[in-house]
Amino acid sequence: DVRPNPNNYDAYWRGVYGYVAKHRDSLDFILLQEVDRDSRRSYNHDQYEGFNVMFQGWEAVHALNYKNVWNPMPLNQMPLGKIESGLASFSRFKSSSITRYSFPGNFKWPKSVFMLDRCFLVQEMLLANGKSLIMINSHNSSYDDGNLKAQQMDYLRDFLLEAYQDGNYVVVGADWNQCPPNFPYDTFMGWKNEEYSQTNIDEDFMPEGWQWKYDSTEPTNRKLYQVLSSNQYEDTYKTLIDFYLVSPNIEVIDVETDNQRFKFSDHQPVHLSFTLKD
Repeated sequence: DVRPNPNNYDAYWRGVYGYVAKHRDSLDFILLQEVDRDSRRSYNHDQYEGFNVMFQGWEAVHALNYKNVWNPMPLNQMPLGKIESGLASFSRFKSSSITRYSFPGNFKWPKSVFMLDRCFLVQEMLLANGKSLIMINSHNSSYDDGNLKAQQMDYLRDFLLEAYQDGNYVVVGADWNQCPPNFPYDTFMGWKNEEYSQTNIDEDFMPEGWQWKYDSTEPTNRKLYQVLSSNQYEDTYKTLIDFYLVSPNIEVIDVETDNQRFKFSDHQPVHLSFTLKD
């Protein structure tokens, strides 16, 4: 559906909120995408302010990447209508700077009017050694022919390399809308992959030492082409597009996808544990 019925929406929101609340005390950073502020699809519920109730005392920031007074799509059913949504990042630590960076490129008009304005959100935290931990929340392009993805990835790579060359520590958590380098994109789809295409990030996209971190045992995303019931979990199109990119001066302790069987969302939470090498 364009939006769930009110009872289902309430169940989805409570499920996501409850999950984050359950794990909050064991986390230092939480990176979320598609957090609505004032959207018809989520009954004009300010989800970001809802999370803020939980994160009193934390640093909280929201970066818009989808703001539309009225989206008429889809034309063959009830439209999306008003949308105001974006990235939300929460941190136990205070940042020395917080910046929203717009990705280059966009769809051609008129499609551009109704699509997301992709961006990434940067929190920079000054450390005792004079360097910074740079935490990045990103939501990369989908539904394009690959040209937008390429522009965005090149822009992000230049940003990451410059930050690392300055001696900083860099963590990117993202919905990349691509699979990690060399990951078999049909791992979780079996024969269903005949009807769906997924791309990989190039193997040599980042220099040696940069680390793509993901849990290869669980999918992180499913495609919303049908209602999901308990006996359809194995049949739904699933893939792995939510994961981390970490600079060489960080030691990753663990990465794990918590399989919720997509009960409350079309994405699954991915936990990363890391320490700074120096």
